Amino acid sequence: MSGDSRLTSSGPADGAPAPVREPDLVDLAVAVTRRRTLAGIVGLATVAVVCLVAWRLGAEEVRIYRLSLQIGSQLVAGRSQPFESPVTVVTKLRDHIIPTVLERWRAGLTDDARLPSLSARANGESEVVTLEARGTVADGVELAALINASAQMLVDEHALIFIAIEGALRSTGGPPLNPSDAQAAPADPGTDRVTAPSGALLLANLRRTRVLEPGLQVLRTEGTDWGFTVTFGVVLGIAMALFIVLAVEFVGRVRARGRGTAGR
Repeated sequence: MSGDSRLTSSGPADGAPAPVREPDLVDLAVAVTRRRTLAGIVGLATVAVVCLVAWRLGAEEVRIYRLSLQIGSQLVAGRSQPFESPVTVVTKLRDHIIPTVLERWRAGLTDDARLPSLSARANGESEVVTLEARGTVADGVELAALINASAQMLVDEHALIFIAIEGALRSTGGPPLNPSDAQAAPADPGTDRVTAPSGALLLANLRRTRVLEPGLQVLRTEGTDWGFTVTFGVVLGIAMALFIVLAVEFVGRVRARGRGTAGR
C-alpha cells in the first residue's frame, strides 16, 4: 500500500448526474423576496380579487319568496285548537300538496325544466306555517304562482273542515254571535266548573285557514360579503403565486443540472 492510504469522498463519480435537490423553504423564501417575484405575487392577487368581484357583480341576485298562513281553529275546552297541528300541516305540504302542485306545473311545460324548490316550515308553537322558495328575479312569476297554488290547496282542504264544523254547530247551537261580542263562558257561581260554551260562542270563535297579510313577500337575501370576497381573492392569488414560484424554481434547477451534465 502507498504511504497515503486515507480515503477521500469526492462526490458522485465522473459522468454520473448529481441528484436534483428539491427546493426547500429557504429556497422558496429567497425566490419570493426577489423584486420581480414580489411584483408577480401582487399582480396575481390583484387579478384574483378583480375576477371574484366581477363574478359577484355578474351573478344573478337571489330573492326569497315567502307566504305565511294561519291554520283555521275552533274553540275546544275554552282554548283555540287548530284544525290540524302545525307539524301535520307542514308534513302535508311537503309530502302531498307541494309535489302535486309541482307535478301539475311540469305537466304544462313542453321541455324538461328543472323543478323549483319549495319548502314549508312551522313557526314554533304558533298556528302559523310558512311557504318559502328561493330564486332569481326572472323566476319570480313562476315561484309566486306555485306558492300561491300550494297555499290555496291547503285553504281549500281546510275549508271543508270549516264547513263541516260550522254545519254541526248551526244545527245545534243557533245563530252565531258577532266575534267582537263573544266572551269567555262564565263559571257557575260558587264553583270552579266552567259552563259549556254555547253553540253561538263556538261559532263566533270558529276561524278559517287564511293567508296572512301582506300576502306573498319578496325579500332580498343578505348582501354580498365584500370583505370575505376580497380576502379570499388575496389569499387565493398569493397561494397561486407561491405555487408558481416553487414550480419555476424547481424547473430552473432541473434545467441547470441538465445543462451541467451535458457539458461534461
